[in-house]
Amino acid sequence: MGSETSRKTLATAARQKRKIFCVGIAAFLALLPLLSKEVRSSIKARGDEYLGNPTYVQLPRTGNKEKEGEPIDFSQFEHCENAKFNVTQPAEPSTKPIWFATAPHKISDHLHRTLINTMTGLPGGGKSFIASGAGFKHCIGRGQTATCLAGGTIDPNRFDFYEKYIIHVRNPMTGFPAGYNLKSMLYRQLEGQNPIEEWRKVRDKWGYGMMEEFTKSISDWNSSKFDVGMYLVHEDLLDFDKGVETMKKLRSFLVEAGFQVVPEEELSCVWYLSIGKETIDNFHKFGYEYSDYFPGYTEEQKTIFLEDMKEFREKVDTDSELVGIIDRYISDMETKTVIDVPAAAAVKEEENAE
Repeated sequence: MGSETSRKTLATAARQKRKIFCVGIAAFLALLPLLSKEVRSSIKARGDEYLGNPTYVQLPRTGNKEKEGEPIDFSQFEHCENAKFNVTQPAEPSTKPIWFATAPHKISDHLHRTLINTMTGLPGGGKSFIASGAGFKHCIGRGQTATCLAGGTIDPNRFDFYEKYIIHVRNPMTGFPAGYNLKSMLYRQLEGQNPIEEWRKVRDKWGYGMMEEFTKSISDWNSSKFDVGMYLVHEDLLDFDKGVETMKKLRSFLVEAGFQVVPEEELSCVWYLSIGKETIDNFHKFGYEYSDYFPGYTEEQKTIFLEDMKEFREKVDTDSELVGIIDRYISDMETKTVIDVPAAAAVKEEENAE
């Protein structure tokens, strides 16, 4: 287990290296106009290779190398396009809403809503805690609520919800970039994946807080008056081989909480329609929702984040299910992290100036 001092030392060293690199590049660029056109072109090409243009970083982008060359047979889901799910609800429901806890922007409101609405047959079964309107606030109102998506800091103890909650977890190494991509779609109408250089800048500026966000979300909910009813592992939900089994666990939990749900044999269609073909295919091939590149980290960042995850594992060692999930994440961080370079701010600024 590493100490706080060692983490700070590594982070400081990483910042110093980036500073030295940027200063060196800036100084060199000042001399660049004095060189011949041919020499400048050669130097720029080598610099682009080191700094990582999309082709350079795409080579090791997959997180599921063992699945390459095994395309999914989507013909088994063709009948799902016209599927109708009929769930008979009681005349007077007596159920309480269930907290659907997650770190901010780690699962989309659309996915949560589609998944729960389809499974329960409730038009407003999956609601968001932050949404409000006339006669509707904190997931109460506008029809029966099955789950309430809580993706930020709240005090759940103030509410009369079901005694157990669902907590959505995801490896921060892919959860952080996917979350930023999701926010870009929501607030900047991004289509597809953020440019690689933008990802690097965001990672180097804000990435050092992602582990605290992950551990705090779990710790805060586990210290509430509610009990963990289910760990919903994002990687399993999107996985072609584990997705339907994950849906069965979710279905069982909803039944335990008193909700009417679709028959088990219809879960494969619910899963397919909720996740979507493109996301399923990308995750199967690359271990990530997007296909342009697999987000990487510097060696220093990988070391720091691994140390943080291992420390958190020791703090929750009495929760065997959570420990098992964290062990998976540690293994993936050790073996599947794409090693990338720091954000090339100085070079990019120079290019923009030109």
